[in-house]
Amino acid sequence: MTPRLIPYTLLTAALLQGCNDNQTCIDATPNIANYQAISEHIHDPTMEKQGSYYYLYSSSPLGAFYSSLDKINWDYRGNVFSEIPVWLTDSIENLDHIGAPDISFYNGQYVYFYQSHKSGTCNAATGLLTNTTLDPEAPDYKWVDHGEILRSKPLLGEIICGGYGRHYNAIDAMFYVDDDQKPWLVFGSTMGDISLAGVIPQIYMGGIHLLELDPKTLKPIDPSKMITLASRPITDISTGEFVVEAPFIQYKNGFYYLYMSYNSCCKGPDTKYEIRVGRSKDIQGPYVDSYGRLLNEGGGTKLLDKDGEQIGTGHNDVFTEDNQDWLVHHAYDSTNNYKPTLQLRQIEWEQGWPKVCNKWVDK
Repeated sequence: MTPRLIPYTLLTAALLQGCNDNQTCIDATPNIANYQAISEHIHDPTMEKQGSYYYLYSSSPLGAFYSSLDKINWDYRGNVFSEIPVWLTDSIENLDHIGAPDISFYNGQYVYFYQSHKSGTCNAATGLLTNTTLDPEAPDYKWVDHGEILRSKPLLGEIICGGYGRHYNAIDAMFYVDDDQKPWLVFGSTMGDISLAGVIPQIYMGGIHLLELDPKTLKPIDPSKMITLASRPITDISTGEFVVEAPFIQYKNGFYYLYMSYNSCCKGPDTKYEIRVGRSKDIQGPYVDSYGRLLNEGGGTKLLDKDGEQIGTGHNDVFTEDNQDWLVHHAYDSTNNYKPTLQLRQIEWEQGWPKVCNKWVDK
């Protein structure tokens, strides 16, 4: 990529971030979650509060969820699903999980976006549930399934997928309502096992996309008008270090912040999952990092890559309470067979950029 001239304000922000792509965190903001007391695996967490309880939802075979009174100690409460929905199993074979849920409150009800995909492929679909309460003991507790919201169908085997004349992967959806009360869905990731893409240098595949939703049905108004917010060039298929996925949008101080996870997750000691971020004045972009690099050209400021023995930090939510932002994400415990664990840490802000690492050193 041609070097860019960096405006002074962006350079200052970058220096305050104290990190470049070849550095790793050795002093992160403390994790408050008592992950050692949770026997289940926590992966791709999303968090909401109702009344005195915090509720957390995770990827799992049937959509596991948890509750807490203090954000520290969490109790397993069961599963959202009793079985994988028929509309999913009729559409995609060999499904074994409910993945990357997103929970939020909209128009008097809780909305739970979820996905499933055939392992190792981009053959995927995103669905939607609604409920009037998150309390499983409440008499009106009932999840209503609204079926398919978005589908990425195989176009070349199951390594390139999409639809509506676009390439995309219908996973990792996050629901967002902007200041004009327009609902949006930000979603996506680099494709599955795209080994054939390596024959073309600097090819961009998949990426993070944005779609405007119908405010009543919460289905895309026009799927063909999706906007690409972030993408990474594929230069070396063997490493998996071209992946960008798990988007989350936060609005703060006049900017939309786009959090993303880079590189491949779930590789044990070889996991290089990490959280990156960029920002834009417009939800539709363009998004840049603190160095001025465009996210749709591979940019992204590193926010966190590890915390001591907890490696592969990624797939984050941001939960805000009493003007304090919390980074909610998973990591892999290198002292416990790389079990996925829950992490909650306070976000600090410096010169308009989020910060959760206090010291970076060369790898």
